[in-house]
Amino acid sequence: MEECVEKGICLDRADLSRLRLENINLDGLRARGASFWGSDLENTDLGAADLRGTDLRCTNLKDVCLAQSNISGSDLRGAYFSRTIVEGAVLDEVKVSCPSFWGVDLRGVESFKGLVFQHLGEEDIEINTIPLVIHGLESTLVVAQTRCFFGNTCIPQGDMTQGLETSLQILRVRIDQILRQSPLPSANPSNLKIVEERR
Repeated sequence: MEECVEKGICLDRADLSRLRLENINLDGLRARGASFWGSDLENTDLGAADLRGTDLRCTNLKDVCLAQSNISGSDLRGAYFSRTIVEGAVLDEVKVSCPSFWGVDLRGVESFKGLVFQHLGEEDIEINTIPLVIHGLESTLVVAQTRCFFGNTCIPQGDMTQGLETSLQILRVRIDQILRQSPLPSANPSNLKIVEERR
């Protein structure tokens, strides 16, 4: 596979399903519409890749770099994410279903329009802006435009389950405790220390 990338070989619509493609450099790969279904891509570099319309269902994307890649229109339902890098990537109209997706740092994504999260494999929920994701509660809380996801529960906007309310109250108490223990710095400029950089 690395040789294909080095030689600029186009892998559009190639069947690359169920392959072990771990620990390789595929930066710049062009594989529009290809199938990686069920492949293990752990620790693979796929930066600046053109993966539009690609089948990435049930793939292992642990420690995969997709920085600057275009994966718009791709199907990532069932894909596992852990420390997956998507800085500068285009995620328009991507389909995802695995809650591990909410562990991905989405702040640096280039574009995020029409992403579809398939909740429990039953309900397609379109998300057009990067949601607020809060870790550290009993379950991960994802706050999107019209829905919240709390663990495996999908909550319509404006509603709140007892479990979510309890977790948010615990979070509030913990934040209050932290703020009482660590006084905020004064806005008084005389309290600021200036450190000169030595060269």
